[in-house]
Amino acid sequence: MKRKKTVCFVAGKSGGHIIPALTLAQKLVEKDKNTHILFFSTDSPIDKKILQNNKIVHRHVALVLQNVPYKKLLRFPIFLAHMLYATIKSFFIFLKNRPEKVISMGGYVSFPICISAFLLRIPIELFELNAVPGKAVTYLAPIAIKIHTCFEAATAQLPTKKCQIAEYPIRYPKDKAIIDKQSAYKTHGLLPNKYTILVLGGSQGSVSINNIIKSLITTSRYIAEQIQMIHQTGTNDTTDWNTFYKENNIHALSFTFKNDIQHYYHLADLVICRSGAGTLFETMFFNKTCITIPLETATTSHQTDNARALAKTHSQLVTMIQEKDLKINPSLLKNKIYQQIELLSKHYNAQ
Repeated sequence: MKRKKTVCFVAGKSGGHIIPALTLAQKLVEKDKNTHILFFSTDSPIDKKILQNNKIVHRHVALVLQNVPYKKLLRFPIFLAHMLYATIKSFFIFLKNRPEKVISMGGYVSFPICISAFLLRIPIELFELNAVPGKAVTYLAPIAIKIHTCFEAATAQLPTKKCQIAEYPIRYPKDKAIIDKQSAYKTHGLLPNKYTILVLGGSQGSVSINNIIKSLITTSRYIAEQIQMIHQTGTNDTTDWNTFYKENNIHALSFTFKNDIQHYYHLADLVICRSGAGTLFETMFFNKTCITIPLETATTSHQTDNARALAKTHSQLVTMIQEKDLKINPSLLKNKIYQQIELLSKHYNAQ
């Protein structure tokens, strides 16, 4: 009987990290049924929701790790204590399971796992999914044996000899599982004669994008009459979106989060989204026009870097609009949607 082998993945706090990790794990298991997947994540609700009862993962370890308290120095001792505990815990789990390698998708949850792996001389591979490397990948690069990058721009900022360009791990099959759109419209309660907009705020949703959509619908009667919505609202938004769409006479399908949204991509005429690498690469995979509004925070602008890189190489599909520009000129998004509706109308009329 062939000996079981263990491969460890580490990703957390974001579906944009966990989902591609699961995709890679799936491919490993399909290639060799004797592969056991050990998966480390944080204990956040989004991590648990995505990984709960996942058949690919043989063991899931959820670590108590909060966000790095950059502006709350008094919380640093607690954060460091959690990191130390996570390092010790992963060390002893590795002693027992002895994985062939550790594959990290980045994020601060990677630090304790990769440090334990390094101490035990377990090979470490890093995946940098964004155009500009994050802190975790940058700091862990010296102890990694290989770094997979999805953007050429990222390679230039990492040890070049360790880097190799890799396709983004798309979770859907390459044949895209072609569907009967008319049947899918009916199944999801949507209309085939409406312009379908898919709104994706990332794995945790985006209250900011939700508010932009709300303003767009309430201030533009023309757009409201032309469209129907598929809207991933996220868990942090308290708006009753079903009631909102009903009051504005818009056919809509709204949900907080779903892992498999393949049919929604198929039905969409336009995607409005954040600029996580996963969402952007999936949008291009399905060949969909996309208006992307990158998330920018005081600690990171990696989504802006992603959007700029792909808008440059895929200008026919990707348009970037920054939130600061929308605040100055709220009609930017409205005008872009007008243009897309007109283009689609001309396309259908020409057929």
